[in-house]
Order: sequence, then C-alpha cells, then structure tokens
Amino acid sequence: MSSFLAPKTVAVAVAVADASRIVVGVRRNAQVKVSKDARFSSDQVGFKLTMRMAGVSLAEPGSVQIVKAAAS
Repeated sequence: MSSFLAPKTVAVAVAVADASRIVVGVRRNAQVKVSKDARFSSDQVGFKLTMRMAGVSLAEPGSVQIVKAAAS
C-alpha cells in the first residue's frame, strides 16, 4: 500500500512511473471541460483536463511499477 494514497481510496491499482524513463505518444489532444455545477456559496469553478496517452517504450522494466491497493 502506498503512503501517498489516502485511506479508503477506491483504486484497484496505481501505475507509478519515472517520466524521464518512458516514451509516450499522444492519442488525443487535451480537452478542458468546465463543470456545470453551481458552487456559488464557496466561489469555486471546477475544471477537468483530459488527454489520451499511449505508452510507447520503457528505458528499462523498473521504470514503471504497479502498486496494488491493500484490502481494507
């Protein structure tokens, strides 16, 4: 279990990678979406940025690790 994940985080597994050791390809340009939810009481606006990426190659297999969530 990673110490960087909050307790009761809903995740089956997390991929942790050294970005300087992997090569990726962009599958789709970035999209910015603005939340339609009204948050007037807290003066907030929600934004979401999504971009599709595809792994192309790794410098070495240890460049990426899969951390599986512990059962709670």
